[in-house]
Amino acid sequence: MLYLILAALSWSIVGVLVKIASLQFDPFTITFARFAVGAGALAFFLAAVRRKLWPEAANRWIWIGA
Repeated sequence: MLYLILAALSWSIVGVLVKIASLQFDPFTITFARFAVGAGALAFFLAAVRRKLWPEAANRWIWIGA
């Protein structure tokens, strides 16, 4: 439940933050920063729960979505 609340808060404030950042930065810098923060947060989370991110090769939905 906590992850759901954190995800909802993150998605709800990203529009405001992008509008504020667009006054000082170009779109490529904003996109890179969003990607870097997301990758860092995912790496931190996976390190905290001590898991590796390996998709199941047998799961066909992985390949359909890719």
